[in-house]
Amino acid sequence: MGNVKPSGPLMHASPSNPVTGDASAHHTTSSRPLWQSAAAFCPFEVGAEDRNSHGENFHLTCWSNSCIAFPSVPMGTPPWDSSVGLQMTPTDRQQQRHSAKRVGTVTMMSTNFSKYNVHEGVARPEGGFQPAAYTSHFIEVDGSRLHYLDYGTAGRSPILCVHGGAAHGHWFDFFAPGFVTDFHVRALDFRGHGDSQWMNPPDYTYEVHAADLAAVAEQLDLRDFVLIGHSMGGLVSLVCTATYPGRIRALIIVDSTLRMPEERVAMLRNVGNRPGSRYATHEEFLARYRLRPDGTTAAPEIIRHLAERGGRQLPDGTWTHKFDRNVYAQRNSFDGIPHCRKITIPTLVVKGGRSSRVTPQLIAEAQAQCPTLELAEVPHADHHVFLDNPPGFERVVKEFLSRHL
Repeated sequence: MGNVKPSGPLMHASPSNPVTGDASAHHTTSSRPLWQSAAAFCPFEVGAEDRNSHGENFHLTCWSNSCIAFPSVPMGTPPWDSSVGLQMTPTDRQQQRHSAKRVGTVTMMSTNFSKYNVHEGVARPEGGFQPAAYTSHFIEVDGSRLHYLDYGTAGRSPILCVHGGAAHGHWFDFFAPGFVTDFHVRALDFRGHGDSQWMNPPDYTYEVHAADLAAVAEQLDLRDFVLIGHSMGGLVSLVCTATYPGRIRALIIVDSTLRMPEERVAMLRNVGNRPGSRYATHEEFLARYRLRPDGTTAAPEIIRHLAERGGRQLPDGTWTHKFDRNVYAQRNSFDGIPHCRKITIPTLVVKGGRSSRVTPQLIAEAQAQCPTLELAEVPHADHHVFLDNPPGFERVVKEFLSRHL
């Protein structure tokens, strides 16, 4: 196991109180210029008003037997030394190594990027955030061809990352650089997402995705690995850990709604049953891409990077999003709390400081079933935690892993 060292000063919070989720792609019609318009959204978050959108300072509170609070990084302070990892040469010389270069953002200043990125204490490196290099692979699972990204480093302890609904593995391109020095990091495209196969007939339940995860871990011979899931991927990871124990060493659930009520599921199904938007050119697709909910403050180079990898061209030459809308149309209600009682490994729930998906009540219920579950909050972040505040998320994860691996 690599020697994982958390960077920067850490403070353990002493809370006075005891003790959700998709990253989807969508564009909206807008009267604003294209460069101000947008497309990745969480439909059931739209219109939510119980969040702070003005960039004020936040009190770091958490409800856990072991909680962590992190001070804001002073302006002008560069990220800690380990925030950019080595980009390793792949052992598979037949596989092309993609250098994920950051492209210019002049053509797309997303409405997601605001002045609060500068004032909220997120340490942005000179030249902007840089994605990791990767190799692209496919694997056959139960008749489905699944795609995954391999960031390296071979021979190190494995981390497997899974994205939210309607997203793709490239969402972890900015997470990987801080971990490839000590870990072998991979990110999977769920079936129906990214470059993985769409299913006909559609079959996209939490249980099916969890079975895919377990099969991928077996085929790649992942042992004692860390499983990180964001949003819908966090729920799938929860099901996988509860259903297929043995290989997973630690579980990290990132801003996932632990209980999906039927009214939210109905909203998702309604979205999935509508035809998706199409765009005449790739540039139009890029110009109108954005993340939802609106509170995200991901840097423009991150949003642009995701947009460039989130579209596909149709036979008629138009562009649309790289996911099967049946992913939403087939969404079912979900209660993750019963799964928690089957989990005995170290588990971390990460909450975005401005996100309302993870509540004290749900955490209390989960901890009653799973005493190994902890909660950490990343400040200056909404639902897309590791995009809004990459160094803050890195710090939280490294501190957790340093105690449990």
